[in-house]
Amino acid sequence: MGSKGKGFTLFLTKELDSVVPRESDGGWPNRESFLYEFDYRNKKISFRATVAPGEQQLRQRIMDILSRVDGVKKPNSKSWWAVYSHSFNYELTSEKFFDEEKLVEVIDKVLDAVEPIIEKTSVCLVDGLKNDVDIVDY
Repeated sequence: MGSKGKGFTLFLTKELDSVVPRESDGGWPNRESFLYEFDYRNKKISFRATVAPGEQQLRQRIMDILSRVDGVKKPNSKSWWAVYSHSFNYELTSEKFFDEEKLVEVIDKVLDAVEPIIEKTSVCLVDGLKNDVDIVDY
């Protein structure tokens, strides 16, 4: 689990946890330079893979590594770089989700949808950050 907050879940894969630099400036409390995020505060679920604000050379290195992954986009912000995002039209605070079975069903659908991009970006970042190798397209 990554940095914590109300209305969102931040995390890294087990493999990424040991290689993602903790050098972010003005980012998350645990200073992760990259995190996955589920945001469920605004009547929908948003998933993002995000590079945090910080030292530009490190951020660019992470972006260069991730740019090899199909589906990753170039950031259009100066501080937070959401390199992948996808929204789902589920309001988790809706009364219908008081039924745990329905809630679990929706969470499973969302996880199934984002699992491929998590897997690809995780493998790519581990290769690039840990092994410092030239990355092939993922």
